Formats: sequence, structure tokens, C-alpha cells
Amino acid sequence: MHDRECSICDNIAYAHIAGTPCTAYSTAGLMDAETAESYAHFLCWAGLRRKTQEPVIVQECTDGFPRSEFDKLLPMYAWSFAILDPITFGWPVRRRRQWCVYLGK
Repeated sequence: MHDRECSICDNIAYAHIAGTPCTAYSTAGLMDAETAESYAHFLCWAGLRRKTQEPVIVQECTDGFPRSEFDKLLPMYAWSFAILDPITFGWPVRRRRQWCVYLGK
């Protein structure tokens, strides 16, 4: 430890990083989309992001989660998306995940 506060960027005071509920769009789940009970939890998460509008948001979910939901619920952000799988990095497991990132000004 260096006994100093760490930051990812000098001008960013706050970041939000989350893995939101994704069983509604997971092939391991029921694939019941917006009708799933867990979808309400995602809506709560999105509502908090609208309220707090952090300058950096990183969200992780199943690769089946529709990107259009971010534009619909959080139109104040311009998102970047990437699909990553641990096998790509040498881990002996397959679990494709969608990473959504917004880096504010």
C-alpha cells in the first residue's frame, strides 16, 4: 500500500462499476426478457444511474442483453460495448460477457 487515494483519472471523482441482474436474457435462464422478475432490479439500477449520472460507468452482463435498453433507459450516455470471454485470455472456462462502458467528459 502506498497510503494515497487511487483514482483512474485525475479529473474523475467517481465511477460506478456493476454486474447487473441478467437472468432475463441469459441462455441459462428463462429468457423472459422484460417480463422477468429480475428485470425490475435492472430498472432500479438504471434509475439510480439517471439520478446520479456518474462520469464513469462500467456495466457487465450476459452477451444476450440488448444494447438498445441502454439507449432507451439512459439516453444521456453514449455507450461503448465489447464482448469478452475468459477463454480469450487463457482461462479454461467459457463465459461470454458483454461489457458496457461510458466515459464522461
